[in-house]
Amino acid sequence: MTARYCYFLGLGSNLQPTSNLQTALHKLQAQFAQIILWPIIETEPVSIESQRIFLNTLVVVRSNWTPEQLKSWCNELEESLGRNRKDPLSSIKDRPLDIDILAQQSQLNLSVLECFTEPYVRQVIASAERATDQSPTTHPVSLWGHQLGQRAATVYPNHAGGHIMVVEDSVDRLFQCFEAPLDREQSLC
Repeated sequence: MTARYCYFLGLGSNLQPTSNLQTALHKLQAQFAQIILWPIIETEPVSIESQRIFLNTLVVVRSNWTPEQLKSWCNELEESLGRNRKDPLSSIKDRPLDIDILAQQSQLNLSVLECFTEPYVRQVIASAERATDQSPTTHPVSLWGHQLGQRAATVYPNHAGGHIMVVEDSVDRLFQCFEAPLDREQSLC
């Protein structure tokens, strides 16, 4: 049996950001089934010359893929939304989508959040810790029939009903929701 990992992904966009993040989040959920989604926030550009505000979020997915396989899939997703990864200046230009693999874990552990130093990631984490629906930095988007992005949420398929389930709560409780199916899967191996 292949190892199963939890990956923390940082997502950002400053070209058609609402639409591009919606597409990216739909594709992440379709590919990996269950995801944890942090609030979506507006941030100033860092390390690029741009007047365009970014939308950023943090997502956790579970996969049997290696980091290289996941990065390849993420790069393909970025390119499908118009990012030119062959441009040597792409890292300092506006972008329709940027996905960074921030961490890989064999067991989900919240303490990794303390290790992230990227300014946008710190802001996303702080926004989730405030956990209010009216935080001035959050930017809700319509996903799966819900306005998401203001609070942390777990998104997963309800296989019995064929629907997408969305649970919004504190990050700690969402990790418990996320880990429960993982524990069941591991006990079946």
